[in-house]
Amino acid sequence: MKRFALLAALSLHLLTALPCEAYGQKYERSVPDAELNIGYGLFTVGDFAITFGQVLAMGFSLGHYSLKNMYLTGAFGVEGYLKTADWLYVGAIASYERIGGDIYNKSGSVTNEDGTKTDQYEYKGKMHYDMLMPMLSLKPFWFNHARVSMYSKLAAVGFFILPGVEGDPSASFGFQVSPVCVEFGRSWRGYAELGFGMQGILNLGVCKRF
Repeated sequence: MKRFALLAALSLHLLTALPCEAYGQKYERSVPDAELNIGYGLFTVGDFAITFGQVLAMGFSLGHYSLKNMYLTGAFGVEGYLKTADWLYVGAIASYERIGGDIYNKSGSVTNEDGTKTDQYEYKGKMHYDMLMPMLSLKPFWFNHARVSMYSKLAAVGFFILPGVEGDPSASFGFQVSPVCVEFGRSWRGYAELGFGMQGILNLGVCKRF
């Protein structure tokens, strides 16, 4: 009888203790004091705006202006954050992107043997835009686990364009809105952010937590 009572008590202890331990492991939190991120963004607002502007320029020139060998580097960025609350981090972003290509102007046309005409273009030089994007940023975390965290990001302030050919430097409003973001790892983490703005539709990188 005593052995049965002892076994029953031991079984009850295991049934109550194991779920607590599992619960503690499942919801192990990670709330660092600071973060440093290095990332790369694809399909930025600058990509769309300048590409659309070049398409309009070629259209309004009736084919006399042409931009060939166009390239878009994507946005390279560095971000730093400090904890202001267990769920909210405040910081700053510095991003850089370059867009460019070769400029050609129509110089005439030649008639082929079959009677068709081929337009001839004269090379006029290279065009490029350097875009600097310093922004203030907020990162509210809505799930902060020791191995996986999820958050959103809102950033805004500056957007500076430095033309490499004609035109003067200009400044405008810059922003990034990323509603769905995820980090994975321990003190060193990878991250992926989906959004729209100066860091692109997709922003990937590494994060160091302190």
